[in-house]
Amino acid sequence: MEKPNLAPQIGSELGQNAADPLEALVTKLREKKKFSTTKYLILSLVLPPFTLALAFYFAWRKQLLFAFLPVASISFSLLSILVTFGQFFTAQVPRALVEMGIINDEIQLGGFLTFYIYLTFALAIFGIISGIYYRRKAGRNLALSKNVQLLLFTNISLQMILIIYILGSIGSIASRAIAPVYPGFD
Repeated sequence: MEKPNLAPQIGSELGQNAADPLEALVTKLREKKKFSTTKYLILSLVLPPFTLALAFYFAWRKQLLFAFLPVASISFSLLSILVTFGQFFTAQVPRALVEMGIINDEIQLGGFLTFYIYLTFALAIFGIISGIYYRRKAGRNLALSKNVQLLLFTNISLQMILIIYILGSIGSIASRAIAPVYPGFD
C-alpha cells in the first residue's frame, strides 16, 4: 500500500508550490494580518493635542503604532499646511487695514514669527513625504524601527507646538490691530 504524498496538497492549499511551504505559510499569515487605523485617526482629529495623545496610546496598546504614525504624520502635515496658509494670510490683515485707512499704525510680523511659519510649512512637507514613504514600508514589513517612530512622532509634535505658538502670536497681532478700531476690545 502506498502512502499519499501530502507536500503537494499543502503547497497547493497555500497557493505556492510544494518546494517552499514555510514561505507560503508566512505569506498567508501576513495576508490575514489586516489592520485599520481609521478610528485612531478620527479620534486624533477631534481635539488635536489631547486626543492625539489618546490615539497614540490606544494605537500603542493594540500594537498598531507602526501603522498609525505614518497616517497621522500625513494627516497632520496636510492640516499644518492649511493652517500655515491661513496664518500667513491672517498676518497680512494689519497691512490691509492701514491701506484702507482704518488704522494708522501698521503692526509688522516679527522675524521669528515669519521664520516659524516657514519652518512649520517645511516640517509639513517633510511629514507628508516621510509619512507616505513609511506608510508603504510599514505595510510591507508590518513594523517600523523605533528611530523611525521617534522621527515621525517628533515631527508631529514640533508641528503642533509651532502651530499653537503661531496661533497665539497671530491672535496678539490681530488684537493690537483691532484695538484702535474698537477701543474696549483689548
